[in-house]
Amino acid sequence: MSEPFVMKHQVVHLPEGIGLGLALNDDAFWRRRDRDELAAGRVLTVFSYDSTWDYQERHPDGDELAFVLDGACDVLVDVGSGERPVQLSAGQACVIPSGAWHRAAIHQPATLLFITPVPTRTQHRQLNG
Repeated sequence: MSEPFVMKHQVVHLPEGIGLGLALNDDAFWRRRDRDELAAGRVLTVFSYDSTWDYQERHPDGDELAFVLDGACDVLVDVGSGERPVQLSAGQACVIPSGAWHRAAIHQPATLLFITPVPTRTQHRQLNG
């Protein structure tokens, strides 16, 4: 039988098969890029934000799901023609296309659930200004 856990504190690995794996969602997890959890499948994570991201990211290996658990934000998606806002509030989600630069513009403190493709070769770029 499973024990309860706090979703924000875990990374759930959804491998290609039918099992699930859990790992602690901390800086050490994301620094080790050779982890089995980051080799294939998808990872499910939950993060809370109270300010707009000052960077963009993209995932070249597949689409990402962004689901707002609470709060409100725009997911700003850029597929090559500038950022386009996707307005989301609690209970709403969007699919971010593979390779699209994106970031979250927070309107009220928000908690988002992400399902991200792996290998997680996530790329980041800092915004100017």
